Amino acid sequence: MRIKNKLLLAILGIGVLPLICATAVIGYTVSDQVGAALAKQAAEKLTAVREARREQIGNYFTQLQTIVLNMATSADTATALRDLSNGFEQDAAPDDAEQAALRKYYQQDFFQHYQQLNHNAAPQEVAAYLDKTDKATQFYQARYIANNPKPVGAKHLLDQAVNKGKFASRYDRYHATYHPVFRKMLADFGFYDLFLVNNDGRVIYTVFKETDYATSLTASALAGSGLAKAWQAALTAEKGHAVLTDFAAYFPSYGAPAAFLSAPVFEGNNRVGSLVVQVSQDQLNNLMTSEHQWPKIGLGTTGESLLVGADSLSRSESRLLLDAPDKFMQLVQATGQQSESAMQAMRVRHASSGYLKIASPVVYKALAGASGVVQEVDYAGRDAIVAYAPLTVLGQKWVVLAQMERDEALGA
Repeated sequence: MRIKNKLLLAILGIGVLPLICATAVIGYTVSDQVGAALAKQAAEKLTAVREARREQIGNYFTQLQTIVLNMATSADTATALRDLSNGFEQDAAPDDAEQAALRKYYQQDFFQHYQQLNHNAAPQEVAAYLDKTDKATQFYQARYIANNPKPVGAKHLLDQAVNKGKFASRYDRYHATYHPVFRKMLADFGFYDLFLVNNDGRVIYTVFKETDYATSLTASALAGSGLAKAWQAALTAEKGHAVLTDFAAYFPSYGAPAAFLSAPVFEGNNRVGSLVVQVSQDQLNNLMTSEHQWPKIGLGTTGESLLVGADSLSRSESRLLLDAPDKFMQLVQATGQQSESAMQAMRVRHASSGYLKIASPVVYKALAGASGVVQEVDYAGRDAIVAYAPLTVLGQKWVVLAQMERDEALGA
């Protein structure tokens, strides 16, 4: 090669190298600026979703509280509670045929469904629950559950049990009068169930007629249940005050998580009992999942919002489980964060609420009162951008998360 050509190449090289370096620096700078802009945009979007969820959940329970208090302070509710309580025969006992029918119901109808949702369940669990009920419980459950011609899940459609004698009992007449009214309330307001409990802790009435009907909350297997805690709280609450108990496994609902909202019922200045409603998990999930319309609120293909309790367990459903249950099980199990019993429950029930543990640093930060947006590994082992904040509802401390996989959030 001629010296002239070598010199020309050298001169060109001197100009090209700085240009390449400058271009690289500019590229990195632009890339950083774009990345920062995308990160800021993702944080703002997830924060907006998080705050919308906090407001929606707060409003939902405020509305529930208003409804429950209106019902509890209604003269009609006080009259119904007094009448049903007076008509309830504490000394009633089932005859042999009723006792046999009830035991058959527990052993077959109830246990069959319970075992479908709780694979390790043994017949002894159900037998032990029944054995802890008293004669009055067995008498009324035989008449309104076991001998109720309606199928499981539709026992509430029966207004009055078959007469035991020539005439209907006082309780049966009262039940036929008030049951259609309370059943309509249940449908109108979307409760899972509604209970009337007297001052002694006797569940004298329920709409849905699960195995908590007619039980004693002080002398049965339900003594430490969420329903019992709700009644105990209402028993000492002032007029016009409602109390919320957090979600926990509830045997009469086949072990599904249940929360209860309760309020005292007065007739004048006389406390006649308590009104309790079982909160619908479906309505809560509809709020948290936007009725499965995630893309419409800007959550794309991987975004979701979650409600988490003080025990680090989810109070709402995982989008991943709803969209791709097999992938959910695979990824969640691979993290090693879930117990075997929780994995089995989620697999069998096709639900994560009450079972999925989200023990991430942001949950603990939010429970301590902090809020913010971070990048972290989520409950399924995915890199995610997560907006977190605390939420206190009627004394219950929860956490609201809004998250999206990192690559999608940053447009990678």
